[in-house]
Amino acid sequence: MTGLPRRTALQLAGTSFAGALAGCVGGTASSAFESPANGFGATPVEWTRTYENAHSDIGRSLVETPSGFAFYGETTTFETEETAEQSDAWFVATSPAGEERANRALGGDGIEEGIDIVADGDGFALLGWTSSFGAGESDFWLVSVDSNGDERRSNTYGGERYDYPSALLRTDDGGFLLGGRTGTDPDGAWVVKTDDSGTAEWHRRYKYSGSDVASAVQTADGGYVLVGTTRTSSETAYAWAKKLDADGDVGWTRSFRTDDGNQSVHAVESAADGGVLVSGGTVFFARRTSRAWARKLDSSGDTVWKATDADRYRTRVMADDEGGSVTATSEDGGVVLVERDERGEERRRRRVSVEFDLLRDAALTADGGAALLGTKNVGSLGDYGLTDAVLVKIEAE
Repeated sequence: MTGLPRRTALQLAGTSFAGALAGCVGGTASSAFESPANGFGATPVEWTRTYENAHSDIGRSLVETPSGFAFYGETTTFETEETAEQSDAWFVATSPAGEERANRALGGDGIEEGIDIVADGDGFALLGWTSSFGAGESDFWLVSVDSNGDERRSNTYGGERYDYPSALLRTDDGGFLLGGRTGTDPDGAWVVKTDDSGTAEWHRRYKYSGSDVASAVQTADGGYVLVGTTRTSSETAYAWAKKLDADGDVGWTRSFRTDDGNQSVHAVESAADGGVLVSGGTVFFARRTSRAWARKLDSSGDTVWKATDADRYRTRVMADDEGGSVTATSEDGGVVLVERDERGEERRRRRVSVEFDLLRDAALTADGGAALLGTKNVGSLGDYGLTDAVLVKIEAE
Protein backbone atom coordinates (compact mmCIF):
# COMPACT_ATOMS: atom_id res chain seq x y z
CA MET A 1 0.00 0.00 0.00
CA THR A 2 1.50 3.29 -1.05
CA GLY A 3 0.19 6.84 -0.85
CA LEU A 4 1.07 10.52 -1.06
CA PRO A 5 2.86 12.27 1.83
CA ARG A 6 0.78 11.81 4.98
CA ARG A 7 0.35 13.80 8.17
CA THR A 8 -0.64 10.76 10.27
CA ALA A 9 -0.13 7.03 10.34
CA LEU A 10 -2.77 4.44 9.72
CA GLN A 11 -2.92 0.85 10.93
CA LEU A 12 -5.81 -1.23 9.75
CA ALA A 13 -7.12 -4.16 11.72
CA GLY A 14 -9.97 -5.77 9.81
CA THR A 15 -12.07 -8.82 10.50
CA SER A 16 -15.07 -10.09 8.63
CA PHE A 17 -18.13 -8.40 10.03
CA ALA A 18 -21.77 -8.07 9.12
CA GLY A 19 -24.23 -5.34 9.94
CA ALA A 20 -27.16 -3.37 8.68
CA LEU A 21 -25.56 -1.77 5.66
CA ALA A 22 -27.62 0.65 3.62
CA GLY A 23 -27.37 3.23 0.88
CA CYS A 24 -24.61 1.62 -1.18
CA VAL A 25 -25.52 1.74 -4.87
CA GLY A 26 -23.12 0.55 -7.57
CA GLY A 27 -21.48 3.45 -9.39
CA THR A 28 -23.08 6.13 -7.23
CA ALA A 29 -21.81 8.08 -4.25
CA SER A 30 -23.40 8.26 -0.82
CA SER A 31 -22.42 9.95 2.41
CA ALA A 32 -23.07 9.29 6.09
CA PHE A 33 -22.23 10.74 9.47
CA GLU A 34 -22.00 8.44 12.46
CA SER A 35 -23.56 9.80 15.64
CA PRO A 36 -21.30 9.70 18.72
CA ALA A 37 -21.71 6.53 20.75
CA ASN A 38 -19.94 5.11 23.80
CA GLY A 39 -17.96 8.32 24.11
CA PHE A 40 -16.62 8.13 20.54
CA GLY A 41 -16.30 11.21 18.40
CA ALA A 42 -17.95 11.09 14.99
CA THR A 43 -16.13 10.86 11.67
CA PRO A 44 -17.94 11.84 8.45
CA VAL A 45 -17.85 9.80 5.25
CA GLU A 46 -17.43 12.00 2.18
CA TRP A 47 -18.53 9.36 -0.33
CA THR A 48 -18.84 5.61 -0.91
CA ARG A 49 -18.54 3.92 -4.31
CA THR A 50 -18.92 0.33 -5.45
CA TYR A 51 -16.99 -1.32 -8.31
CA GLU A 52 -17.53 -4.57 -10.19
CA ASN A 53 -16.19 -6.43 -13.21
CA ALA A 54 -17.52 -10.00 -13.18
CA HIS A 55 -19.21 -12.24 -10.60
CA SER A 56 -16.74 -12.07 -7.71
CA ASP A 57 -14.57 -8.94 -7.49
CA ILE A 58 -12.03 -8.21 -4.75
CA GLY A 59 -9.78 -5.18 -4.34
CA ARG A 60 -6.71 -5.97 -2.22
CA SER A 61 -4.29 -3.04 -2.40
CA LEU A 62 -5.01 0.69 -2.63
CA VAL A 63 -2.94 3.71 -3.69
CA GLU A 64 -3.66 7.44 -4.02
CA THR A 65 -2.12 9.59 -6.77
CA PRO A 66 -2.67 13.23 -7.80
CA SER A 67 -5.25 12.02 -10.35
CA GLY A 68 -7.31 9.97 -7.91
CA PHE A 69 -7.19 6.41 -6.57
CA ALA A 70 -6.28 2.99 -7.94
CA PHE A 71 -6.57 -0.50 -6.54
CA TYR A 72 -5.53 -4.01 -7.56
CA GLY A 73 -7.05 -7.40 -6.82
CA GLU A 74 -8.83 -10.17 -8.69
CA THR A 75 -12.03 -10.79 -10.61
CA THR A 76 -13.65 -14.18 -11.18
CA THR A 77 -16.32 -15.30 -13.63
CA PHE A 78 -18.32 -18.46 -12.88
CA GLU A 79 -19.27 -20.65 -15.83
CA THR A 80 -21.83 -22.61 -13.81
CA GLU A 81 -22.80 -22.92 -10.17
CA GLU A 82 -20.14 -25.62 -9.80
CA THR A 83 -17.15 -24.35 -11.79
CA ALA A 84 -15.11 -21.18 -12.09
CA GLU A 85 -14.50 -20.20 -15.71
CA GLN A 86 -11.79 -17.56 -15.30
CA SER A 87 -9.89 -15.74 -12.57
CA ASP A 88 -7.84 -12.69 -13.56
CA ALA A 89 -6.00 -9.89 -11.86
CA TRP A 90 -8.13 -6.74 -11.66
CA PHE A 91 -7.10 -3.08 -11.92
CA VAL A 92 -9.38 -0.10 -11.25
CA ALA A 93 -8.47 3.60 -11.43
CA THR A 94 -10.76 6.41 -10.29
CA SER A 95 -11.00 10.18 -10.14
CA PRO A 96 -10.44 11.99 -6.80
CA ALA A 97 -14.22 11.70 -6.31
CA GLY A 98 -14.15 7.93 -6.86
CA GLU A 99 -15.63 8.03 -10.36
CA GLU A 100 -14.43 5.04 -12.36
CA ARG A 101 -11.83 5.87 -15.04
CA ALA A 102 -10.40 2.43 -15.81
CA ASN A 103 -11.58 -1.12 -15.11
CA ARG A 104 -9.31 -3.83 -16.54
CA ALA A 105 -8.90 -7.58 -16.14
CA LEU A 106 -5.32 -8.76 -16.74
CA GLY A 107 -4.19 -12.31 -17.36
CA GLY A 108 -4.04 -15.29 -19.66
CA ASP A 109 -5.69 -18.69 -19.96
CA GLY A 110 -4.75 -19.74 -16.42
CA ILE A 111 -5.31 -18.15 -13.03
CA GLU A 112 -4.06 -14.73 -11.97
CA GLU A 113 -4.44 -12.82 -8.71
CA GLY A 114 -3.49 -9.21 -7.94
CA ILE A 115 -1.71 -8.63 -4.63
CA ASP A 116 -0.09 -5.18 -4.39
CA ILE A 117 0.09 -1.85 -6.24
CA VAL A 118 2.47 1.13 -6.15
CA ALA A 119 2.59 4.33 -8.16
CA ASP A 120 5.18 4.20 -10.96
CA GLY A 121 5.74 7.51 -12.75
CA ASP A 122 2.60 8.30 -14.74
CA GLY A 123 1.29 4.76 -14.24
CA PHE A 124 1.42 1.90 -11.79
CA ALA A 125 3.43 -1.21 -10.95
CA LEU A 126 1.26 -4.23 -10.14
CA LEU A 127 2.41 -7.35 -8.31
CA GLY A 128 0.50 -10.60 -8.41
CA TRP A 129 0.92 -14.24 -9.27
CA THR A 130 0.19 -16.08 -12.50
CA SER A 131 -0.22 -19.64 -13.72
CA SER A 132 -0.54 -18.52 -17.36
CA PHE A 133 2.97 -17.16 -17.78
CA GLY A 134 6.38 -17.99 -16.34
CA ALA A 135 8.27 -21.16 -15.55
CA GLY A 136 6.36 -22.84 -12.75
CA GLU A 137 2.95 -23.76 -11.42
CA SER A 138 2.66 -20.16 -10.23
CA ASP A 139 5.17 -17.31 -10.41
CA PHE A 140 5.65 -13.79 -9.14
CA TRP A 141 4.21 -11.49 -11.82
CA LEU A 142 5.22 -7.82 -12.05
CA VAL A 143 3.24 -5.71 -14.54
CA SER A 144 3.74 -2.08 -15.49
CA VAL A 145 0.60 -0.29 -16.71
CA ASP A 146 -0.25 3.26 -17.72
CA SER A 147 -2.92 5.32 -15.97
CA ASN A 148 -5.63 3.57 -18.02
CA GLY A 149 -4.44 0.08 -17.12
CA ASP A 150 -2.87 -0.64 -20.52
CA GLU A 151 0.11 -2.96 -20.13
CA ARG A 152 3.56 -1.54 -20.87
CA ARG A 153 5.65 -4.54 -19.84
CA SER A 154 5.55 -7.60 -17.60
CA ASN A 155 8.07 -9.91 -15.94
CA THR A 156 7.77 -13.21 -14.12
CA TYR A 157 10.02 -14.69 -11.44
CA GLY A 158 10.04 -18.18 -9.99
CA GLY A 159 11.07 -21.79 -10.21
CA GLU A 160 9.28 -24.93 -11.31
CA ARG A 161 6.96 -25.11 -8.31
CA TYR A 162 4.62 -22.65 -6.60
CA ASP A 163 5.82 -19.12 -5.85
CA TYR A 164 3.43 -16.62 -4.26
CA PRO A 165 4.15 -12.91 -3.69
CA SER A 166 2.86 -10.76 -0.83
CA ALA A 167 4.68 -7.42 -0.98
CA LEU A 168 5.86 -4.83 -3.51
CA LEU A 169 8.19 -1.92 -2.70
CA ARG A 170 9.41 0.84 -5.00
CA THR A 171 13.09 1.31 -4.12
CA ASP A 172 15.10 4.53 -3.98
CA ASP A 173 17.09 3.59 -7.10
CA GLY A 174 13.90 3.35 -9.18
CA GLY A 175 13.70 -0.43 -9.07
CA PHE A 176 11.48 -2.76 -7.09
CA LEU A 177 11.69 -5.20 -4.20
CA LEU A 178 9.30 -8.17 -4.37
CA GLY A 179 8.66 -10.38 -1.36
CA GLY A 180 6.71 -13.56 -0.75
CA ARG A 181 7.41 -17.27 -0.53
CA THR A 182 8.82 -19.92 -2.81
CA GLY A 183 7.98 -23.60 -3.01
CA THR A 184 11.30 -24.44 -4.65
CA ASP A 185 13.33 -26.73 -2.37
CA PRO A 186 14.14 -25.52 0.19
CA ASP A 187 10.93 -23.58 0.51
CA GLY A 188 10.71 -20.39 2.52
CA ALA A 189 10.64 -16.62 2.42
CA TRP A 190 11.89 -15.21 -0.89
CA VAL A 191 12.90 -11.70 -1.99
CA VAL A 192 13.67 -10.48 -5.53
CA LYS A 193 15.34 -7.11 -6.25
CA THR A 194 14.86 -5.70 -9.77
CA ASP A 195 15.95 -2.64 -11.73
CA ASP A 196 13.46 -0.10 -13.11
CA SER A 197 12.64 -2.33 -16.09
CA GLY A 198 11.82 -5.33 -13.91
CA THR A 199 15.04 -7.23 -14.68
CA ALA A 200 16.16 -9.20 -11.62
CA GLU A 201 19.37 -7.94 -10.02
CA TRP A 202 19.52 -10.40 -7.13
CA HIS A 203 17.30 -12.71 -5.14
CA ARG A 204 17.58 -14.26 -1.69
CA ARG A 205 15.88 -17.23 -0.09
CA TYR A 206 15.69 -17.19 3.69
CA LYS A 207 15.61 -20.84 4.68
CA TYR A 208 12.81 -21.06 7.17
CA SER A 209 10.42 -23.75 5.99
CA GLY A 210 6.85 -22.52 5.97
CA SER A 211 7.85 -18.84 5.94
CA ASP A 212 6.68 -15.98 3.78
CA VAL A 213 7.38 -12.25 3.51
CA ALA A 214 4.32 -10.10 4.25
CA SER A 215 5.68 -6.57 3.80
CA ALA A 216 8.91 -4.59 3.37
CA VAL A 217 10.27 -1.06 3.72
CA GLN A 218 13.54 0.54 2.69
CA THR A 219 15.77 2.05 5.37
CA ALA A 220 17.91 5.19 5.30
CA ASP A 221 21.11 3.16 4.80
CA GLY A 222 19.78 1.65 1.55
CA GLY A 223 18.86 -1.65 3.16
CA TYR A 224 15.47 -3.08 3.99
CA VAL A 225 13.33 -4.36 6.83
CA LEU A 226 11.19 -7.39 6.01
CA VAL A 227 8.38 -8.76 8.15
CA GLY A 228 6.79 -12.15 7.76
CA THR A 229 5.33 -15.26 9.35
CA THR A 230 6.73 -18.75 9.88
CA ARG A 231 4.48 -21.79 10.31
CA THR A 232 6.19 -24.57 12.23
CA SER A 233 5.92 -28.36 12.01
CA SER A 234 3.87 -28.32 15.23
CA GLU A 235 1.20 -26.27 13.42
CA THR A 236 1.98 -23.10 15.34
CA ALA A 237 3.04 -19.79 13.82
CA TYR A 238 5.20 -16.85 14.86
CA ALA A 239 5.96 -13.45 13.37
CA TRP A 240 9.40 -12.04 12.60
CA ALA A 241 11.23 -8.94 11.40
CA LYS A 242 14.53 -9.06 9.54
CA LYS A 243 16.99 -6.28 8.66
CA LEU A 244 18.80 -6.66 5.31
CA ASP A 245 21.60 -4.64 3.78
CA ALA A 246 21.35 -3.31 0.22
CA ASP A 247 22.45 -6.70 -1.17
CA GLY A 248 19.95 -8.75 0.84
CA ASP A 249 22.34 -10.02 3.51
CA VAL A 250 20.84 -10.33 7.00
CA GLY A 251 21.83 -7.88 9.74
CA TRP A 252 19.44 -8.71 12.59
CA THR A 253 16.34 -10.86 13.11
CA ARG A 254 13.59 -10.50 15.71
CA SER A 255 10.85 -13.04 16.47
CA PHE A 256 7.45 -12.35 18.05
CA ARG A 257 5.86 -15.36 19.74
CA THR A 258 3.21 -16.28 22.30
CA ASP A 259 2.90 -19.46 24.34
CA ASP A 260 -0.78 -20.08 23.63
CA GLY A 261 -1.50 -18.40 20.30
CA ASN A 262 -0.49 -18.22 16.65
CA GLN A 263 1.22 -14.97 15.68
CA SER A 264 1.22 -13.51 12.19
CA VAL A 265 2.49 -10.22 10.82
CA HIS A 266 0.77 -8.15 8.15
CA ALA A 267 2.63 -4.91 7.48
CA VAL A 268 5.63 -2.71 8.23
CA GLU A 269 6.19 1.01 7.66
CA SER A 270 9.10 3.35 8.28
CA ALA A 271 8.88 5.67 11.29
CA ALA A 272 10.15 9.25 11.27
CA ASP A 273 13.02 8.51 13.68
CA GLY A 274 14.54 5.68 11.63
CA GLY A 275 12.66 2.87 13.32
CA VAL A 276 9.73 0.90 11.95
CA LEU A 277 6.12 0.21 12.88
CA VAL A 278 5.08 -3.44 12.61
CA SER A 279 1.50 -4.71 12.81
CA GLY A 280 0.05 -8.18 13.06
CA GLY A 281 -2.47 -10.40 14.78
CA THR A 282 -2.65 -13.29 17.23
CA VAL A 283 -5.25 -16.07 17.25
CA PHE A 284 -5.86 -17.94 20.52
CA PHE A 285 -7.56 -21.12 19.39
CA ALA A 286 -8.20 -22.53 22.86
CA ARG A 287 -9.91 -19.31 23.94
CA ARG A 288 -11.49 -18.71 20.51
CA THR A 289 -10.34 -15.11 20.55
CA SER A 290 -8.01 -12.94 18.52
CA ARG A 291 -5.95 -9.81 19.13
CA ALA A 292 -4.51 -7.22 16.77
CA TRP A 293 -1.17 -5.74 17.74
CA ALA A 294 1.23 -3.03 16.68
CA ARG A 295 4.76 -2.45 17.88
CA LYS A 296 7.45 0.13 17.31
CA LEU A 297 10.99 -1.14 16.68
CA ASP A 298 14.08 1.06 16.77
CA SER A 299 16.81 0.87 14.12
CA SER A 300 18.43 -2.03 16.01
CA GLY A 301 15.22 -4.05 16.01
CA ASP A 302 14.46 -3.59 19.71
CA THR A 303 10.85 -2.98 20.78
CA VAL A 304 10.09 0.62 21.83
CA TRP A 305 6.37 0.11 22.53
CA LYS A 306 3.59 -2.36 21.86
CA ALA A 307 -0.19 -1.86 21.70
CA THR A 308 -2.96 -4.45 21.37
CA ASP A 309 -6.67 -4.43 20.51
CA ALA A 310 -8.81 -7.39 21.57
CA ASP A 311 -11.17 -9.22 19.21
CA ARG A 312 -9.39 -7.93 16.10
CA TYR A 313 -6.91 -9.62 13.76
CA ARG A 314 -5.99 -8.17 10.35
CA THR A 315 -3.69 -5.14 10.52
CA ARG A 316 -1.87 -2.54 8.45
CA VAL A 317 0.48 0.14 9.68
CA MET A 318 1.79 3.47 8.40
CA ALA A 319 3.81 6.17 10.16
CA ASP A 320 3.59 9.94 10.38
CA ASP A 321 6.45 12.44 10.31
CA GLU A 322 6.34 12.83 14.10
CA GLY A 323 6.49 9.14 15.01
CA GLY A 324 2.80 8.82 15.93
CA SER A 325 0.24 6.41 14.54
CA VAL A 326 -3.48 5.89 13.99
CA THR A 327 -5.00 2.43 14.37
CA ALA A 328 -8.22 1.50 12.63
CA THR A 329 -10.16 -1.53 13.81
CA SER A 330 -13.33 -2.79 12.20
CA GLU A 331 -16.44 -3.60 14.18
CA ASP A 332 -20.02 -4.38 13.22
CA GLY A 333 -20.85 -1.84 10.53
CA GLY A 334 -17.98 0.51 11.29
CA VAL A 335 -14.29 1.26 11.67
CA VAL A 336 -12.77 2.74 14.84
CA LEU A 337 -9.79 5.07 14.42
CA VAL A 338 -7.41 5.32 17.38
CA GLU A 339 -4.63 7.92 17.40
CA ARG A 340 -1.42 7.20 19.33
CA ASP A 341 1.57 9.37 20.10
CA GLU A 342 5.22 8.49 19.54
CA ARG A 343 5.25 6.49 22.79
CA GLY A 344 2.25 4.40 21.73
CA GLU A 345 -0.08 6.16 24.19
CA GLU A 346 -3.66 6.61 23.01
CA ARG A 347 -4.71 10.21 22.30
CA ARG A 348 -8.28 9.78 21.04
CA ARG A 349 -10.59 7.46 19.10
CA ARG A 350 -13.30 8.04 16.51
CA ARG A 351 -15.83 5.88 14.67
CA VAL A 352 -16.85 5.88 11.00
CA SER A 353 -19.68 3.95 9.35
CA VAL A 354 -18.73 1.83 6.34
CA GLU A 355 -20.71 -0.06 3.72
CA PHE A 356 -18.62 -3.20 3.29
CA ASP A 357 -18.13 -6.51 5.08
CA LEU A 358 -14.34 -6.96 5.08
CA LEU A 359 -11.69 -4.26 5.36
CA ARG A 360 -8.87 -4.86 2.85
CA ASP A 361 -6.60 -1.81 2.68
CA ALA A 362 -6.41 1.95 3.20
CA ALA A 363 -4.47 5.06 2.31
CA LEU A 364 -4.26 8.37 4.10
CA THR A 365 -5.10 11.03 1.54
CA ALA A 366 -3.33 14.22 0.53
CA ASP A 367 -6.20 16.37 1.84
CA GLY A 368 -5.77 15.01 5.38
CA GLY A 369 -8.57 12.45 5.14
CA ALA A 370 -8.39 8.74 4.42
CA ALA A 371 -9.67 6.12 1.98
CA LEU A 372 -10.75 2.60 2.97
CA LEU A 373 -10.96 -0.32 0.54
CA GLY A 374 -13.28 -3.19 1.40
CA THR A 375 -15.20 -6.17 0.05
CA LYS A 376 -19.00 -6.33 0.09
CA ASN A 377 -20.97 -9.57 -0.13
CA VAL A 378 -23.72 -9.21 -2.74
CA GLY A 379 -25.18 -12.72 -3.01
CA SER A 380 -24.24 -16.19 -4.17
CA LEU A 381 -24.21 -18.44 -7.22
CA GLY A 382 -24.46 -22.03 -6.06
CA ASP A 383 -21.56 -22.60 -3.68
CA TYR A 384 -19.78 -19.41 -4.76
CA GLY A 385 -20.06 -16.08 -3.01
CA LEU A 386 -20.51 -12.95 -5.12
CA THR A 387 -18.64 -9.82 -4.05
CA ASP A 388 -17.97 -6.23 -5.11
CA ALA A 389 -15.17 -3.85 -4.17
CA VAL A 390 -16.11 -0.78 -2.13
CA LEU A 391 -14.09 2.42 -1.71
CA VAL A 392 -14.93 4.78 1.17
CA LYS A 393 -13.50 8.32 1.36
CA ILE A 394 -13.32 9.80 4.87
CA GLU A 395 -13.43 13.59 5.09
CA ALA A 396 -10.44 15.57 6.29
CA GLU A 397 -10.80 17.20 9.69
